[in-house]
Amino acid sequence: MIYKYVVVVGTKLNNMKKLVVLIFYFCCCAISFAQTSEEIIVQQFGNYLSRWCSSNDTDYRMRAQRQCTDACRVNDKIMEDFVANSGLNIKDYVVPNYLNGFEDALGKGSVVINISNIRTIYKSEQSYAWSYNTSVNQQERRSKDYVTVACDIRISGVLDYRVKDLYYIKKGKIVKIAPYEEVTDQRTGKKRVRVDFSDLDDDYQTFGATYNYGKNWPIGLSLNYSYSRFMIGLDVGVNTDKDKFYKHSLEMTDVMNFTKEDIEYDPLFYMTLTPSFYMKYFAVGCGAGFLYLNGTKTFNHQQTSSFSSGNDGVSISGTSSSGYSTEESSPKLKFMIRPSVKGFIPVSDQWFVTVTVGYDYVFGYKDKNGVNFGLGLQYNFDY
Repeated sequence: MIYKYVVVVGTKLNNMKKLVVLIFYFCCCAISFAQTSEEIIVQQFGNYLSRWCSSNDTDYRMRAQRQCTDACRVNDKIMEDFVANSGLNIKDYVVPNYLNGFEDALGKGSVVINISNIRTIYKSEQSYAWSYNTSVNQQERRSKDYVTVACDIRISGVLDYRVKDLYYIKKGKIVKIAPYEEVTDQRTGKKRVRVDFSDLDDDYQTFGATYNYGKNWPIGLSLNYSYSRFMIGLDVGVNTDKDKFYKHSLEMTDVMNFTKEDIEYDPLFYMTLTPSFYMKYFAVGCGAGFLYLNGTKTFNHQQTSSFSSGNDGVSISGTSSSGYSTEESSPKLKFMIRPSVKGFIPVSDQWFVTVTVGYDYVFGYKDKNGVNFGLGLQYNFDY
């Protein structure tokens, strides 16, 4: 009995060990897949290029292009040669033209592509490039949104290249292909990989408030929100002077019978909505909205009538006059536009001073037209 018990327990322990090993192996595979998902994207991109060049099946070209964003830029050695030989300019360093270069080469002969040594460059291995418009701190924060993957590319046939490239990947798409470059860290003396996020378009969000001043609108406020290249603003201005806008009309039957209409308009405030094209350091837009005028309408009525009567040879004649006035509220809206240019002066990674120049134009009320100026602050949420 004791022997049978030992055998049964031993068998169960062996089965449990196998189960634990199997679970451990499964977890390792899952972790490995999660860690190399961006590497798989680069591998697939290379496979599609290779299959396209070997088969001339354009479906593989389209698959390769779909691995990238529409704005993906390529500036490695291969692309530089494609541009130099085709007469393109720096604005054309994009994936479609990169693929066009391979297509031109295929028209001259065979092209064989092999991508190998694919590996992720982790944050601890990165060295951030200096840029005039993006600080090192900003690049370090921005790096959290991207994964960088290095690889070796060997191309033979009518093309002959041995290059190392660095792929920038965000949300499962290749957004940039650049040369792989190693630099020496001045503090540690270790080799690091140079990365540059300054030219990548980020969907950063900002919010700001601006005080606006104009000759006709001494008190104004703008609230604006931006996302990526789009900015929307709400603008309000208040009139503080005593200037009024008058409108008169007169309907006459004769000099003794008439109706006179007087309207007094007081321009109180304007409100516009301003969409703008936003480029981080400046924004250009044109607001559209209305000017609100508080109106008071006064009617003056004047009526005169004549009469005559006679009795026993006595006649009486004369005139009678009556007049009255009424008053009622008569507000009015006038269409208004406000073209403007905003400049953003950085004072830190998150804060910008905004300077605005614009023009107020009210249709049908030129007295309130004129240049306006604004000064305010803008806050960047993503830094």
